[in-house]
Amino acid sequence: RKSLESKHQNPAPGDLDIAWENLSHEDRFVRYAARVLLEQFPPAQWKDRLLAENNDQVFLEAALSAARLGSSDWKSAVYDKLAQKSMSSLPGTLHQSYIRVVALALCRWGDPEEATRPKLVSSLAPFFPSKDPMIAREALPVLIRLGDASVVEKGVNYLVEDANSATNNTALINEEIATRSEQYGPQIADMLKNMPPATAIAVAQHLSYAEAGWTPDLREKYFFWFQEAMKKSGGVNYRGFLDVIRQNALIRVPESESELLAKVSGTIKAEQSQLFANLPQPVGPGKNWDFSEAEGALWQSNDQPKDFSNGEKMFQAALCASCHTMKGKGNSVGPDLTQAGTRFSRGEILVSIMLPSDVISDQYASTMITKKDGTRVTGRIISEDASNVEINVNPYFPSQKLTIPVADITSREISQVSAMPTGLLNRLNEKEIIDLVAYIQAGGDPSNEIYTKSK
Repeated sequence: RKSLESKHQNPAPGDLDIAWENLSHEDRFVRYAARVLLEQFPPAQWKDRLLAENNDQVFLEAALSAARLGSSDWKSAVYDKLAQKSMSSLPGTLHQSYIRVVALALCRWGDPEEATRPKLVSSLAPFFPSKDPMIAREALPVLIRLGDASVVEKGVNYLVEDANSATNNTALINEEIATRSEQYGPQIADMLKNMPPATAIAVAQHLSYAEAGWTPDLREKYFFWFQEAMKKSGGVNYRGFLDVIRQNALIRVPESESELLAKVSGTIKAEQSQLFANLPQPVGPGKNWDFSEAEGALWQSNDQPKDFSNGEKMFQAALCASCHTMKGKGNSVGPDLTQAGTRFSRGEILVSIMLPSDVISDQYASTMITKKDGTRVTGRIISEDASNVEINVNPYFPSQKLTIPVADITSREISQVSAMPTGLLNRLNEKEIIDLVAYIQAGGDPSNEIYTKSK
């Protein structure tokens, strides 16, 4: 290894042969050093050698370098050779290498030719799901990217069954760590007692990018999985992290399934046009805001003047007033926000808007009801008596109630998913988000120091 590393800076012409010979070394660190040495030579010098290589280990190591450095005119030839090498014919020690080469090729070169794509799918498909959780976690996103029509159904079933098992999770924190800190020890100990399903979280994240292959039943299973996952103890912002995955999946739910989504998760897609018909409209342009981007915009706005009237307008445009009151105006589906600025920082206010499931007040939590026929409904219980339970599954339309006979209910529990929709800021531009947060901080008071200081 040290001999190979000594050649990395100033390789001699003959070192290409030395690098190639060591791509099949039994020690993976030696193989890595050989691959780094190979990459010091122009790819054109070893392209033909790569395409003629019959040793699977050498080919995969060199193909990884090709995907890193080779121009797009390598694409068809490398994809074709990968498609010819079925994963089933390779030893298990090379399965992960094969998946990673295909994944990197997709990232660098884009999709293969249409004639090659089904061959790669056929090669990879038998390895998802896999008894090896790492193979499953790496094969799934590649199959999704390649457009495997069956992978969503297999992925959802794996998510709600095998991926949640303890055997598919690796303990990343030793129990002894919990005794080292008085401040964080108890929190770590709680997490170790109720560890999040690491493999399942990875699978859920990959599935959130899948476009095709969904059915209403699969979406129901998928979104209900979040209810169970959020019961785990994953540390600070664990639930918020899961909600980011859920938000990404919600973007891809078609409008035709919004009613189903309301039943499943107690929320609806905020993009529904009828909700905005009579509201002020943001100037935009909006975007799919990432939390770190929005938070960065707030910090950079310290010395910028804040516009009260624009903030008040955005409170309406972002649907805040549809569920919350501000100085007596609005609706009481959610908590009154008039005093929010006296209790929370602007960063905490932004978290509450963008990651609503991170912390849910018991007073405004939804209830998940499971019926005897196996179906489940999530929403706020409006009223109940000995015979029926009335539940609202659409926070924007409190008058829309669903009546469920008590005799049909087998169980009920507090939902771990907030009824507050996600993506409410995605129609707003940066300045509109800044003014909205300032308006909430100021408690709807134009004389608040937030406005007087910025003048």
